[in-house]
Amino acid sequence: MTDSEFDKLKKSSSSGVHGSMSAEDKSDEASAKASANLADELQYEKDARREERFMFVAALMVVVNAFIFMHMQTWSAPIVIGLVELILLTVYARHCGINEVVQLLDYVLATPEKIRQSRIMKIRKRQQD
Repeated sequence: MTDSEFDKLKKSSSSGVHGSMSAEDKSDEASAKASANLADELQYEKDARREERFMFVAALMVVVNAFIFMHMQTWSAPIVIGLVELILLTVYARHCGINEVVQLLDYVLATPEKIRQSRIMKIRKRQQD
């Protein structure tokens, strides 16, 4: 969809006079709405595929770790490998756009002062509501 179609849609919605719209303006408005809906659906599908890809990688790492850790003789190597993998998975989750992991990572990396301030802001917000 071209910019001119968006401009037409904006003008037709801001004018407030829908009764005097021509058939061409109505079709432009319908195609603009259809294009916007398709863009939203495409974004949803992209997000879903990223989340699915992240879950597949995480599950694959669990299976590989179970196989590798069975054959290790020490207890320290699985802990070190697990910590490194956890860091890599959080970076990959941020890359994939998994909001829950990003929020958890921001919370964990935040200083205690920032956590205290965010709690105070939440309490104040509740009191205002």
